[in-house]
Amino acid sequence: MLKESRFVEMFGDPLSPQNKWAKIQLGSVTEVGSSKRIFEKEYVNNGVPFYRTKEIVELASGKEITTELFISEDRYKEIKELYGVPQKGDLLISAVGTIGTIWVVDGKHDFYFKDGNLLRVKHTEKYNPLYLKYLLEQLIAMHKNRMASGTAYAALTISELSKMNIFDVPLEVQNRFEVFIKQLDKLKVILEKIDEKFELLKKSRFVEMFGDLLKDDTFPLVKFSECTNSMVKGPFGSDMKKDLYVPKGEDTYKVYAQINAIQKDETLGEYYISKDYFDKKIYRFEVKPKDFIITCDGTLGKVLQLDEKMEKGVISSSLLKVTINEEKLSPVFFETLWSDIMLPHMVHQARNACLVHLPSAKVIGEFEFHLPDLNKQVQFESFIKQLDKLKVDMVSKLLQLV
Repeated sequence: MLKESRFVEMFGDPLSPQNKWAKIQLGSVTEVGSSKRIFEKEYVNNGVPFYRTKEIVELASGKEITTELFISEDRYKEIKELYGVPQKGDLLISAVGTIGTIWVVDGKHDFYFKDGNLLRVKHTEKYNPLYLKYLLEQLIAMHKNRMASGTAYAALTISELSKMNIFDVPLEVQNRFEVFIKQLDKLKVILEKIDEKFELLKKSRFVEMFGDLLKDDTFPLVKFSECTNSMVKGPFGSDMKKDLYVPKGEDTYKVYAQINAIQKDETLGEYYISKDYFDKKIYRFEVKPKDFIITCDGTLGKVLQLDEKMEKGVISSSLLKVTINEEKLSPVFFETLWSDIMLPHMVHQARNACLVHLPSAKVIGEFEFHLPDLNKQVQFESFIKQLDKLKVDMVSKLLQLV
């Protein structure tokens, strides 16, 4: 969000027709194309790597990648001479699937890109690659929304990308945006280290106050179900198909999904069901303020407590709803209990296999642990809130430096 807001602050809203900068078509200032096709018979066991859309998307997300796909050095040189290959500063853009994911070629090694599902925008000295990347991301997102019209969006073509209007901004202004981005990336590394330290503090205080809640009998042994008012897994997938969704309205119910818990943001998501369907079929999956939603599939065990500002809604088939009994569990204590004790225990009970789905609500309810008294839990919650406030203050001061 900081990158996007600084971009708008410096250059204005790319989607606004009142933007002050002159516009020029991308294809008139640089070359836009795809790649020379590589056939399977050209693969070799070692040589120059070539990447598909999947690898480029991973590179764009900052991941280190490896590939087992290679072409010979002689073939690479031939392609380079005849068609050209990606150079430092070029943009590679996914044109299908995760459309609009952009990687700025770093120039660290030779490679080729295999398929027509990737588009290449050749580097030009007139445009800073990072500036162009963030501008095109927003233009492509707008293009997708305009073309999709509620249906599956097929692809981004060379012609469509070439015709996109970009801002004709002086290079020195673009370069200032790059300086900001690089400062922000350094800050991100610092913030990740701060997060790690704070998580260690939370875990050490938890152990210091409560010991081993699976073995230490200082506190009474209880089942998790004794500490909840309700626990419900989401409806069958067939009961929450996309063709049941309706436009948002006064009487509609939002469908909360895994992304809400993963991103810890209850505002995400645009799927709704009608009140009529809610009353007939889905009412038992309703969520209310203070309920916890927990991811059940894929990215397991991510948890979010819904607040008073939440939209009325229901859980999707991939979520577990937990309403704790606050006379027995404090919310902050429960989140730590869940993340540090209950979820790891479930993974271990799966015999160290890859746990793909959470166990049933009944099985989770049978989980036993030693329950500290509520006053002690509240003391822990107070410590965590002080720690969170300290972290917010630190982050705020660091952000003032960029």
